[in-house]
Amino acid sequence: MQEADRDAEYPQLQGAVYLDHAGATLYSQRQLRETFELLSQHLYGNPHSMSPASVRTTAAISAVRALVLRHFNTTSSAYRVIFTSNATAAAALVARSFTLHTKPRDESASSTASTSTAAAAA
Repeated sequence: MQEADRDAEYPQLQGAVYLDHAGATLYSQRQLRETFELLSQHLYGNPHSMSPASVRTTAAISAVRALVLRHFNTTSSAYRVIFTSNATAAAALVARSFTLHTKPRDESASSTASTSTAAAAA
């Protein structure tokens, strides 16, 4: 990206360097314009309902899923696209999908530790 393009699309930087993309990615002027246009021309609703606004939202989500799959040159029969609220929620979802093989807890060690802690507190 050329310096002039950067200044035009990201005037909020005003010469600053922004490194916090994990916390909040920068939004460009184009994203703001297009989002404003969509939100001011259409009513969107809860995708889990059946109102006209909700049906529009469901269609938009499905279209974005298809774009993501197309971008990665794959299909919905091979992969699923799941949207999460943030990176932490995404990481937790991935972590929960794995079966962890851990050793069973040694109950006698646990009860000994509890007894020692109780005695020390008294």
